[in-house]
Amino acid sequence: MKSPKASNLHTKSKFKKIILLNSIVLSMLIYSCLMYTSVKSWSPAYDSTGIALFSIFIISDPVFLMVGIALFKLSPLNCTKINKWVPFIAIIGNSLPILIDLSISEITFLVGAFTNIIIGLLIIIEMIRALTSVKT
Repeated sequence: MKSPKASNLHTKSKFKKIILLNSIVLSMLIYSCLMYTSVKSWSPAYDSTGIALFSIFIISDPVFLMVGIALFKLSPLNCTKINKWVPFIAIIGNSLPILIDLSISEITFLVGAFTNIIIGLLIIIEMIRALTSVKT
């Protein structure tokens, strides 16, 4: 039988992994938001052709998928349902504006950036909730 101290260390280890995975999701959301804003001339990653939007499919979506699968594997401890589903929601939220519009219009830019901001805020709220709920 495990001692309470060993069990607490195991819980903290999983908690650290969940925080790391949430941080990866948050950084990918920031990257995706940068790619959505890359079609604007004021953006630091300006690309007038919109080719940068395809990096969302090449880089962001696979990372979201891997993190989502990892969160499901770590789900027994310190992982809420919202936290587990956010990477998959991010895949849909990032990909749909490009797939539906198939252009670099103002609507694509606004919907994509807004979706990334909302999902990013959701991740930050979940991370704060997890940090406050952990027992030291």
